[in-house]
Amino acid sequence: MIDKKAKSLIRVCAVMAWLWCVGRTACAQVQEQASSAKETVSQPQTPPAGIKKDACVSQQERIRVLEKDNKQLKDQLEIATKEGRGLKQRLQNLEKEKDIAAISQKERISVLEKDNKQLKDETEAITKERKGVKQRLLGLEKAYVSLAREKAILEAMCSTFSGQLRSSGLAKADEQNFDKVVALNLGYAYGNQGKLGEAIREYRKALARDPFNKDIHYNLGFLFAKQKKYRAAIEEYKQALKGSIQDAEVYSNLAVIYATALKDQKTADEFYQKFLEISSKKETTP
Repeated sequence: MIDKKAKSLIRVCAVMAWLWCVGRTACAQVQEQASSAKETVSQPQTPPAGIKKDACVSQQERIRVLEKDNKQLKDQLEIATKEGRGLKQRLQNLEKEKDIAAISQKERISVLEKDNKQLKDETEAITKERKGVKQRLLGLEKAYVSLAREKAILEAMCSTFSGQLRSSGLAKADEQNFDKVVALNLGYAYGNQGKLGEAIREYRKALARDPFNKDIHYNLGFLFAKQKKYRAAIEEYKQALKGSIQDAEVYSNLAVIYATALKDQKTADEFYQKFLEISSKKETTP
């Protein structure tokens, strides 16, 4: 829009300049004619014969007309000059406005490009965040399913956990097994009273008399688990399995220790599966 105005003003200025030149030329011609006429009038001449007095009057009238036209042309020239200056000033103003508009347009384009880039970056960040949230949600769903499964298994394990000492081997003492039977009876009694340290001490005495007794190892494993000495309990339970690999209660207790105390679900599942296998065999055995 500004370029069209500028071009129009340039054309107007060119026309005005041409008029100004034409006016100056016309003024010069009129002045030259007026000067020539004045010189002719001022010189005393004797009119030749045959020339009437009306010829002088007509020549003076022509001079007045020329002087009047000259004045009008000067006035028009002055007006055209002023208009030309005004047009030139307007043209300069338009050029400044054009430059300012161009700079403003560039700045606006720069700002828009910057805003556009920022919006793209924010959109990419939001898209990445949504993907991350979706992945975390899937992970949480999987974790929930896994926890629900582990909870069910753990509840099943705990329901099969043997929460008491074995009383096998308890009997009246005789000369051959007096120390062992006394230690077993004391260990059992101390264990039921909650005196875990004394019970462990007595069971170790009994174990010294009968090192391969699986029930003594089982009871020691049980007592160590009560004391939260889980590694010692696991070792005693494994010793008990050496006496009988088909002891379902040992596998059940080991599964509970690994699941609840050591948070080793994989090992807990292995022991629990072994417990289920042995239990199912016992049920199918007539």
